[in-house]
Amino acid sequence: MTGEDSGDRFDPQKASDRIEVEDSGQTLEDALAEEEQSAIKMAEEKLQSVMHNLEELRDRHARKLAEFDNMRKRTEREKSSGGSTVFISVSAVSCRRCRTNAKNW
Repeated sequence: MTGEDSGDRFDPQKASDRIEVEDSGQTLEDALAEEEQSAIKMAEEKLQSVMHNLEELRDRHARKLAEFDNMRKRTEREKSSGGSTVFISVSAVSCRRCRTNAKNW
């Protein structure tokens, strides 16, 4: 090797080595302000999406709580009305057995 590597040198004749850049006329401050506004807008959109999802979850949670409360109340009603019915039925059967047993004595 000779110390100069022809592969690392810039060749103005090659089109792939050229990059064309246009000056947009914006100052650095303007470009940064535009980028900041874009980032703020994206963050606001994301926040709105998250807030919408949160509202849906709150609604679903409230509905599940109401469903659970209704089930609890229904179960309590069934226990209070169903329990006495079972007691009456069992008592009636017990009385029949008592009468049958009393006749057999």
